[in-house]
Amino acid sequence: MTQELSTPKTAYLSAFEEFERNGSGQAPSWARDLCKDAIRRFEELGFPTARRGNEEWKYTDVGPIASTPFRFHTTDAPERVSARNIGRYTIGSNVGARLVFLDGRYSQRYSSSSLLPEGVSVMNLAEAIDTRGDLVERYLGQVASYASSGFTALNTAFIHDGAFVHLPANTVVDEPIQLLFLSLSRDQGRISQPRVLIVADENSSATVVETHGGTTDG
Repeated sequence: MTQELSTPKTAYLSAFEEFERNGSGQAPSWARDLCKDAIRRFEELGFPTARRGNEEWKYTDVGPIASTPFRFHTTDAPERVSARNIGRYTIGSNVGARLVFLDGRYSQRYSSSSLLPEGVSVMNLAEAIDTRGDLVERYLGQVASYASSGFTALNTAFIHDGAFVHLPANTVVDEPIQLLFLSLSRDQGRISQPRVLIVADENSSATVVETHGGTTDG
């Protein structure tokens, strides 16, 4: 199921209401409050389409993005992907962990975690919110501030899934960690907004490779 977005800002606000009913209802109160605060900020900011006083984006025209009628996924997407499609984007078999996301949703089937030191957490963000809530709450939405960025505010508003990596103090992960995000849809104008949260404690070290790709030419 998808929801059609027909106008820029107001359509995203309508999509957020649908997201609250179907996507974030089981989230803890702090996560729901974070999303609500972010969508309010997006309503105030909108996209950075005005040129005056807009130093960060003054040389980039985001008008086509702001006016495109994107559609959100409101239910989990079926895993319509082959191992060959996944293999095109993997960085090899010798990885500490690999998290795979299809249209923004975590795929346990294609993910793996086998060469991680004790205490290191690599999991999908939805699971981390449930099992590592205190740690996630401390950092989620704090590093990537949505106070002055419409794009960040919109992404924060629709936080549901994504990648979570936690490296305890003095921990070294020798093998790379890959976060693989694949777009499957042949339809134009689909949007997914996964979030990546990496918490690296003092004297910890790891290589995280973030890969984005698609299975079609769309």
